[in-house]
Amino acid sequence: MGYVIGHCDYSECKQTVVGVGKFRVDYATSDLGSEYQGIPYSEFYKVEYFNPPLPLLSLPEAVPQNVRNAIDRAAPIIFVDPSSAATVLRSSIELFLTNWGIPAYDKNDKRINLHKRIELWKTETGNQEVGEQLLAIKWIGNSGSHEGEPLSVRAVVDGLEFFEAAFNELIVAPELKERVRAVNEARGRIYAK
Repeated sequence: MGYVIGHCDYSECKQTVVGVGKFRVDYATSDLGSEYQGIPYSEFYKVEYFNPPLPLLSLPEAVPQNVRNAIDRAAPIIFVDPSSAATVLRSSIELFLTNWGIPAYDKNDKRINLHKRIELWKTETGNQEVGEQLLAIKWIGNSGSHEGEPLSVRAVVDGLEFFEAAFNELIVAPELKERVRAVNEARGRIYAK
């Protein structure tokens, strides 16, 4: 077990972050160069967690706070338990859909499963692309919750990237399109001083 201390390079921040993980010396996995004559050893590090946790996504301001909080819950556990982090991301979709107005229960007060809720959202919005991204996050979360094999950090990072793409499509892209329209209508004059 070892640790490393780092500091944010941003002059306004300078926050200290402590990383904890495992360290070992073992045979090198790559060529150290033809001039090296000794036994090829390398140092290997495996991060288990950071304190404070590193932010996983830079989310648009319009993302509801409860969804932000849910996604942030994955940060402290992403390296030590990626399967649990994926499960947290899956629950973030539930909150997202609830905020969007997609019901969690049917008229008989029976829980609607997440897959069906995503399909309802796709039907309501007509946005198949984001719906597919949400389904991919759901499948990753299901693997974290139900499968016997632990997930990799890469799987969770993929889920985070899918969330980022979905939020960009739903929140950032429409705002950007509106700004493009305004500039084109004004023929750029909105930037004149």
